Amino acid sequence: MTFGAMFHHFHDAGMHRRGQGSLSADGFRALLGNLSSEHNILVPGDYVERARAGALSADDICLSFDDALLCQYDVAVPVLDEFGIKAFFFVYSSIFTDTPDSLELYRDFRNASFDDIEDFYRAFFEELAQRLPRTQCRYADTYPADYLADFGFYTDNDRRFRFVRDQVLTQGEYDHLMTDMMDRVGYPREERKAQLWMTAQHVAELDAAGHEIGLHSHSHPMQMRMLDRAAQEAEYRLNRRMLGDICGRPPRTMSHPCGSYNDDTLDVLRNLGIVLGFRSNMSPVHGGSLWEMPREDHANLMHRAT
Repeated sequence: MTFGAMFHHFHDAGMHRRGQGSLSADGFRALLGNLSSEHNILVPGDYVERARAGALSADDICLSFDDALLCQYDVAVPVLDEFGIKAFFFVYSSIFTDTPDSLELYRDFRNASFDDIEDFYRAFFEELAQRLPRTQCRYADTYPADYLADFGFYTDNDRRFRFVRDQVLTQGEYDHLMTDMMDRVGYPREERKAQLWMTAQHVAELDAAGHEIGLHSHSHPMQMRMLDRAAQEAEYRLNRRMLGDICGRPPRTMSHPCGSYNDDTLDVLRNLGIVLGFRSNMSPVHGGSLWEMPREDHANLMHRAT
């Protein structure tokens, strides 16, 4: 089955820290070599046109990068250049404002301030039990054993943390827990903001080099499907306008943040002129459409290659 290979985090010996699931340049190079030997990696334009024509073969794949992370530009793009490969870059636009979504700051805090991800999870759940004991009990009573079962690379604690973050806590409760933990250890939020995301100039350079820039919402909601239609449209309309200003034309492709969407989302995207959209897993979708193309996380691709 055709799919998009999905990438997020990369690390190097400099400011881009190693974290759970991150790739080095050498690791990315090896994975691209493997993918190139087993699949036909299409440039974004060809992938879009073949998808729209219903002409994609099982061997056809594309590469995609979510969230416009600076580590992608610094570590992954030079390797793409070595291979002569162009890719999709799906960008959420709040990173170009004074109030970017905090998702990546929280991830960087975990990498910088704890020995490993399990150390962070222990601290987080201790904080939850101490600060919000009723919420802790509600989580313990309602956590479904099959939560995020489609994401085989997640550990049990990965899934439990994401359930609490996305299904149990309000956004305000989660933000207060995390910012209090960050303040306690003196995590330098403002300093790290400039080191986590690409600038508008980076995005413009990728576009000029032949990569395809696509939508990824404005503020990267964790549960887009829980927003009403008006809120979803506002997310994507602002995202489309800001990326259009950077690239000189409106984007025509997108990926769903955290794989979350519903029928309203798809209708909004069609009305905005989006012709192709990507999910974040390979699970079959009933009535799958051009706005629900499958993607495989690089962690699963690497597991298969070993």
